Amino acid sequence: MGAAQAAFINGTASLSGNATNPVSAPAANIVGPSVYGSLDSTAYNVLGGGDLNNGIGAAATFNIGGPGLLFAYNGFTFTMGTWTNTSPLASLVCGGGLCTQTQTYTISGAVDDGVGGKDATSFLGSFTLSGSCAGTAGNCTGNAQVAWSSSLTALGVQAPPSVPEPSALALVSLALLGLGLSRRGSKR
Repeated sequence: MGAAQAAFINGTASLSGNATNPVSAPAANIVGPSVYGSLDSTAYNVLGGGDLNNGIGAAATFNIGGPGLLFAYNGFTFTMGTWTNTSPLASLVCGGGLCTQTQTYTISGAVDDGVGGKDATSFLGSFTLSGSCAGTAGNCTGNAQVAWSSSLTALGVQAPPSVPEPSALALVSLALLGLGLSRRGSKR
């Protein structure tokens, strides 16, 4: 009898949406950290290939900015482990009454299909914020709009084990210390 073979998720997913509360004018930045919490997550189309079939993502907020749930659709849950700014926020580029700005991140983590029969799989992807506004001389004067897009690829390899939060490790350590002290006191 042979060893069991792992079944990992393969495929790509591309998705996009808009920031629901773009920065108010006047502003020198329109895609900075202030828009991360205002990404439109009510329903966005997912163009998927491989195991990651097309669908509608509405089960969870698209959450960028740190570890935790990234998004979910069609039974797949993407949990972000790391994100890295790959294009530092540049000044607004203005010309002809229009200003633009872009910021890009590399993201990685694990994708899981719940009880779908596949093992948790590593994914790698990108996340881009692109904004435009009416403005001149590096300053928005109105009509700011921000869109986001993300492309994610399930790598077909086992997801790394999650690392416990430092606060959880501290609680476990305190509990073990308490158990040790209580046992020591009961032996007297």
